Amino acid sequence: MKKNPVQTPFLVRMKNKCHWEDSKTLRFRPRTGAPLIARSAVSVGPMAGHLDDAGQRRPNNLIGRLLRHFKVLSLGIVMVACHQLDTPIDQGAPDIKSSQSEALVQPIRALYLTSYGNIWHNYQTQQDTLRRGISKYINIEFSMVGKDPDDTLKFMQEEHFGAGYDVIIYNMCFPSDMDVHRIDNIMSQTRDLGIPAVLVHCAAHSFRGTSQHGTPNAHNLEEAHRQWSQDRPDAHFPYWWHFTGIDTTGHDWPRSVHAERMDSTHPITKWLPETIVSWKDELYQNLAVRDGVVPLYQVYSQQSKKNHIVAWTHEVGAGQVFATTLGHDENTLELSSFQQLIANGIGYITGKIDADGFTKPGYTGTVNVDNYQGTTTCNPGDVIDASNIAEIQKAIKDANRFDRSLKVVSLKKSNSNSGFICPKQGGILLNLWQMDRVLDLDEDAMTVTVEPGIRAKDLSAYLHEQGYAIRTMPDYTAVSIAGGTATAAHHSSLQIPGSMADMVVAMKIVDGQGQLNTFEGRDVAKAAAHMGMLGVVVEITLTIEPQFKLQYGFKKGRDDNLENQIEAMVREHPYARVMWFAGNGRYVMDYYDRVANDTPGESQHNLWTSSGSVFRIVGDIPYTILNRAPLRAQCDSALIRSRIWLPPFNAKNSDSSRPVGWSHQMLASDCSAGRCPWDNPKVQSRTMEAAFPLRRLKEWMTDVRAIIAENRACFPILGIYLRFSKASDRWMGFNYGEDVVAFEIHVPKVANETYYERSAAVYDEIQQMTLKKYGGRPHWGKNSTPVFVGLGPEQYPQWNAFMDLKRTMDPNGLFDNKIWKQMTGSARVEPYPACVLSRDCVCSQDSHCGDGFSCVEGGHYKAARVCR
Repeated sequence: MKKNPVQTPFLVRMKNKCHWEDSKTLRFRPRTGAPLIARSAVSVGPMAGHLDDAGQRRPNNLIGRLLRHFKVLSLGIVMVACHQLDTPIDQGAPDIKSSQSEALVQPIRALYLTSYGNIWHNYQTQQDTLRRGISKYINIEFSMVGKDPDDTLKFMQEEHFGAGYDVIIYNMCFPSDMDVHRIDNIMSQTRDLGIPAVLVHCAAHSFRGTSQHGTPNAHNLEEAHRQWSQDRPDAHFPYWWHFTGIDTTGHDWPRSVHAERMDSTHPITKWLPETIVSWKDELYQNLAVRDGVVPLYQVYSQQSKKNHIVAWTHEVGAGQVFATTLGHDENTLELSSFQQLIANGIGYITGKIDADGFTKPGYTGTVNVDNYQGTTTCNPGDVIDASNIAEIQKAIKDANRFDRSLKVVSLKKSNSNSGFICPKQGGILLNLWQMDRVLDLDEDAMTVTVEPGIRAKDLSAYLHEQGYAIRTMPDYTAVSIAGGTATAAHHSSLQIPGSMADMVVAMKIVDGQGQLNTFEGRDVAKAAAHMGMLGVVVEITLTIEPQFKLQYGFKKGRDDNLENQIEAMVREHPYARVMWFAGNGRYVMDYYDRVANDTPGESQHNLWTSSGSVFRIVGDIPYTILNRAPLRAQCDSALIRSRIWLPPFNAKNSDSSRPVGWSHQMLASDCSAGRCPWDNPKVQSRTMEAAFPLRRLKEWMTDVRAIIAENRACFPILGIYLRFSKASDRWMGFNYGEDVVAFEIHVPKVANETYYERSAAVYDEIQQMTLKKYGGRPHWGKNSTPVFVGLGPEQYPQWNAFMDLKRTMDPNGLFDNKIWKQMTGSARVEPYPACVLSRDCVCSQDSHCGDGFSCVEGGHYKAARVCR
């Protein structure tokens, strides 16, 4: 017997309904040769006029009249297109041919040097503002050094520190530094190696002791001259302003500035406004200007009663420099005109814009797309919202035509915390959030067929109304069904295979050539857990069962002999997991048992909301305290958690310590905006997770005890969170082939990544040991990139067969991306100073850890490399 799911109101999808203001799939794209115009949901091509600081283009009168006619015509086209959303392939999706259309274009590789901790500038905020702002106007990716200023100073002493980059951006402030050999080495990157340079604001005030113009430390300069002539008698003295182009050592008091354009024909300024107005900035006064400097903008000083150049470009030896002394703080940095000025400067000195200020093919800006926590950011050139298979096939066809990477998400903000969701820089991000319907409920076969974008919570609500349930789900139910199955998101049970991928009995995937493939029967095991590497999932059929009730319980105590008891404890219950507070010698096991459906109780899981949950205790202790205070603070927090365990439930019509409720409301939950743990900036965490064979759990726990014996650590959020699963036949599932246990550590995160979390070295040692010694399988939707590097047949017996399947379904590598290439060895992880702080590498030398830290072997597991 089949039921028509359309009878359920929330599943109704209105067809052929389109609004101009939110029609992201029907938008205009800048063509090849467009000026640097910010990427946005609705983009228009090259047009005369200027971009104001609200991000709007201001046309002149003639162009304005033409644009009004153009808009009317465009609106008509859009309204016609609104009636073609369900048309066959090649008619239902937007044309994605844009300025990214030239094959094999690589984004500009920028080395961004800064100095966190500077007392005059908030460089932590600035780097985020500038990186996001610049990337709207030009296709660029950044490697950043400078979370500790000493990292930057040491790095700039390395002989060829700029090698391999297309441009070096200096947004730093070292006014007192007088190491002339370092200064000369900085200059040599451009002068001798030809690497273009961008200087922002205080970079022009750095090393100002080398100025000969009114410098207060003439004696020090004379001594530097003398020493230089001894060390380098045949080399010119490295006056910093010879590199910047303009000497400046002082500035006006902060006030509003009106920067006037000096050259309306220069490629950098041609499409910029006549005046850039900032409410407040520092005007750096010009003391001397080098021959060859091309002035671009100037500001009149109320103090000196003179005009001073504030943006310019010039040649330095084999390379070019673009500089601006604007940009003291967010008042200027957040201006779209200023961000475009920097982007144009980068494009000009790297040769990515032409003489008319038009971008070359492939270098228009990208879109910043964050996941739900803001912990993963993708930079596609285009975001396309598809609502049917025809639109998906059209997007894939065009992506192949123009050699562009394509990746897929199925929610407005993806719930994944790994880079598998991101296309290559400047590629296409296809979002299927509109495809969120239940397509079929087959009560005879006990299956439900859905579109990819439906969330686990919404599917469960629909099934509950029909008297059914899915048997497992992750702890967080706002995940989409497509995302949960692709990454094998899971609960915890040794009585059933525990992942969402294990419930899949059929699926339809549009492959890398636009062909629709159906997997069913035994073939489903090949593709159910696929990480987005096989194609675009458009339909998923899951097994269901009659709705059932669960009763929650827990037990806690000392962890003496836990490794000999834990498996038997977990097997007693349909669902069970263990929070092992190993640093405190304690554990909490919580579990669920089935009860009769007429048992009183409508309780609801509420772990992810602050009220009445475990996070309320943690949330009252700012993570900065947990990470900055002595280890005891972290251990006391964990001890409180393990001793005073509060069931994460809103109990209704049942005992609060033994709540009863329907399965979908007991096993997991989500949280509304503003009530999620990650909405509190003081309660941010990062997650590491990997699974390994259950048969080796006792050995693993013994090793973990030894690691903590060498360097005590505590686990203040959920302890070492142990979840279990019965064996599965899903090729790339975490539980393939045998029963497994997955360990997870929720790490109280340092939001600004300027220092290491308390006990981070121990957490890293445990993770590296799990991966290397125990053949760990990392969770596909969590973990940082280095965790996936080196995976292969040792962890996944069907690895080679899956690779063959991928080559068949995606022969052109359309779905490949950076993390995939690094994982499979076709690209390497590029380390940089303090890259471990950003979780971008595993250290192999001290500089990877940052200033003041060393790369050392693990305390117990000697093959580990951690920062202490």
